[in-house]
Amino acid sequence: MKVLFYHYGSEDWFGITYLSAALKKAGHKTDLLLEPPMDLYFKVPLISRINVKKRLVKKALGYKPDLIAFSTTTNAFPHVRKMASLLKYALNAPIIIGGVHATSLPEYVLNNSAADMVCRGEGDEAIVEVADALEAGRGLDKIRNIWVKRKDGSIVKNDVRPLIEDLDSLPFPDKELFARYNCISSDYNIIAGRGCPYSCSYCCNHYYQQLYRGKGRYVRMRSPENVVAELKLARKRFKIRSVYFWDDAFTVNMKWLRNFTKLYRQEVALPFHCLTRPENINQEVISLLKAAGCSHINIGIESGSERVRRQVLNRQMTNRQIIDAARLIRKAGIRLNVFNMFGIPDETPEEMWETVRLNLRLKADGVFAFLLNPFPETRITDYALSKGLLSDPGLERVKSGNIAGFQSEGDSSLEHPHKELARNLKTLLPIMNRSPRFMQPMLRRLALSNRNPGRLVHIASLFFVDPSRTGFKIKEYVSSVVNIMRLK
Repeated sequence: MKVLFYHYGSEDWFGITYLSAALKKAGHKTDLLLEPPMDLYFKVPLISRINVKKRLVKKALGYKPDLIAFSTTTNAFPHVRKMASLLKYALNAPIIIGGVHATSLPEYVLNNSAADMVCRGEGDEAIVEVADALEAGRGLDKIRNIWVKRKDGSIVKNDVRPLIEDLDSLPFPDKELFARYNCISSDYNIIAGRGCPYSCSYCCNHYYQQLYRGKGRYVRMRSPENVVAELKLARKRFKIRSVYFWDDAFTVNMKWLRNFTKLYRQEVALPFHCLTRPENINQEVISLLKAAGCSHINIGIESGSERVRRQVLNRQMTNRQIIDAARLIRKAGIRLNVFNMFGIPDETPEEMWETVRLNLRLKADGVFAFLLNPFPETRITDYALSKGLLSDPGLERVKSGNIAGFQSEGDSSLEHPHKELARNLKTLLPIMNRSPRFMQPMLRRLALSNRNPGRLVHIASLFFVDPSRTGFKIKEYVSSVVNIMRLK
């Protein structure tokens, strides 16, 4: 059985690499169509004129897949929908779509794309059962996690299966699928576990927690030995020089962290990034991370207003906890990156400036700023609807995925009364963070003007976000262009 994956992105994608590994372990073959997003940061007209999808369809025709699989976020759904339609017309092979967007809106995805089925939740076992069933000529109607669209338009809706609790039982992710596109950089991406214990109102995790209620532990960690074994293989195969842990809350389990950092220091000893929360930072955590080789820590501030964080975003940390965490991180000589949002429902201009002031006080090495965009089945979306900040056409744009992506020039779907200020601060905050004091009044005046700072300022701000990773991003962008040009 040949399964062809499609990914809209320029970095390896955990969902696809794990599913490909599971399929290969079961005896199936896999390949990948990769479409680099040339408008992720800014649009290049010359590159935009290249018909990438036409070239990908040609490659798919040569592979002749028995099943075509997509994993999609909300932002990527417009590209997934277009590509699925082109591949269905060209190949008429069964199409399955998974990922957070399909999990949140399974019926919408089935009714608004060329998909024959969607996979809800974790698909490691479900994708193998689908491939086995298709190969054997069996029906798909009783496969857990899978919703199937019948020829008459009706939909078979199967419940999700229990979560896989022993993550060590899974094969290591199939990075080779992306390596052929030069997507595996010297900064190796990895997850040490699955699930997040928190329920931020703007995040999908609370929806997944409800989906899997009664289906096992939602937050699970791989053993330290299993994580280290993957990294040792990666170091031999890809010549990696650093590691990026993408777990939502890397330091939440202290017992695991103590065991892992000791083993990592002994057997890997590469610099690494991790993500955590301010309330999970203390002296012991920092000491463990520093001794193991941690070079960067990313934390979410999201808003400088405690009211907004607690009442709207459901983030209960205090400003004092944020300040203390930043102090400990910087004192240890670990680089600090922080995440922020503007245009949050009910956020006032003064509360936006509170976010600016808190960032300037923290003196982080890297500052990321976003416009809040509501995502399907999140509490912030329901809240925005109740406040009249999201119209019916706006909600449809959210469902269809026509929203601004990461660090793009696009706008928020919310009808926020202070949208112009939010947009300007999103662009200017990274610059403010790294500018000398005498420039602050000028940047403040620019933020307060009703004018868009413009494309040049937007592009410039990208180089202020996290200077330590600018080189990786430039290399990623160039690699994306090269990969497009290589497609025949």
